[in-house]
Amino acid sequence: MTFTLPVATVTFLFEEACRGAQEDAEDEHEQFGILLIAPASPLAGRQGAQTLQQAEALLRRHTHRGDRFVRLDEESLAIIAVTDQVGLGAMMVRLDDVVDRAGLNVRMATAVFPQDGQTPNELLQAVRRRSAGQPSQGGMVR
Repeated sequence: MTFTLPVATVTFLFEEACRGAQEDAEDEHEQFGILLIAPASPLAGRQGAQTLQQAEALLRRHTHRGDRFVRLDEESLAIIAVTDQVGLGAMMVRLDDVVDRAGLNVRMATAVFPQDGQTPNELLQAVRRRSAGQPSQGGMVR
């Protein structure tokens, strides 16, 4: 007997998290969104990765059980949550307070399906543009 397993690339994990959130959102007649977290300023490799690791551990304790975390690279983390624009904004404000109290200097940005993108890749592009301070419609940045 032989079988194959898919390679668990970051892209695959992110797309699967978005698909799962979209299915959950449809069941609950809701939307889903992405909250992108990254160090506020470019930090040298290890220090940036360490800041993000600390933020992830802290944020996992302050989010809902169904929220999906995907580490996109050494300097960015996505939280995919079943919520609308208002709920995602409230989540960002709440989590911003959590990381501020911990003394972690990170920036956050949001994107919501379907307003900001129809595919996981479009959503990721929208939230990365916002995080970088480029103009875009909708969404929020802190």
